[in-house]
Amino acid sequence: MPSPRISLVFCPYFSLRNPHMGLARIYTVLRATGYAPIAFDLDTWLKGANMGWYRTYQSAYNIGREFERVSFILGPEAILHSLYRKDFPELDWQGLLEHAKVRSPEGMDGFVSQAAKMVGENRSDYVLFSTYVSNLHFSLAVAKEIKKRHPCRVVFGGPGCGLPETTAFMLKTGYVDAVVIGEGEHTICDLLENWEHGGEPPDIPGVASLQGGDQVFVPRKMVEDLDTLPRTIFHDEETRGAYLPLETSRGCVMR
Repeated sequence: MPSPRISLVFCPYFSLRNPHMGLARIYTVLRATGYAPIAFDLDTWLKGANMGWYRTYQSAYNIGREFERVSFILGPEAILHSLYRKDFPELDWQGLLEHAKVRSPEGMDGFVSQAAKMVGENRSDYVLFSTYVSNLHFSLAVAKEIKKRHPCRVVFGGPGCGLPETTAFMLKTGYVDAVVIGEGEHTICDLLENWEHGGEPPDIPGVASLQGGDQVFVPRKMVEDLDTLPRTIFHDEETRGAYLPLETSRGCVMR
């Protein structure tokens, strides 16, 4: 049986011009497992292709800090959720996120279409997105366009998938077939192998999916020793004119 075609996608976020570690980690383990993935670091690509578009993107739908300056602004539903969910637990936060509109960033429709075309030309069986909160809506917009162009399975993972209501929102859009929660190295390899043999996502720990309209998820044990993982490989485009990150620990400092 021929090896499946796999695309890895990372959309623009609040970066400091360094290659994205999450994308490189998944690229590494897929290569080590015998796959031949193609990586699309759209963050690095957009900065080189059209800095005007990149600045428009930064100011449109995200909010956060890059050192001491605000560099991105989020849509109102995500802002309210991130600021007030603990103060007002009685509110239907899941419903708020589920009914938030998924749309291309204003003024960026051309880039969404171009990005989807570029990824779609690989004619991949699987398209894997690495997400942050700051690029989640944009990732969904690109995933939607890719799905329109040709049939494929889309998987989301990364820090942007950390909250159950966010995961439910992704899955219910219909653009995302499965969401990897937590560390992805072993999970994504198991998921792809399972799909290749006719299995379903609920069979794999660490994967969230919809079954009969309900979210199904079984947690996966964390990687206890990072030295058991293969050494990180960065694809060529990531390393041009950039410094390389060094991973010494895992987990969010904000818990």
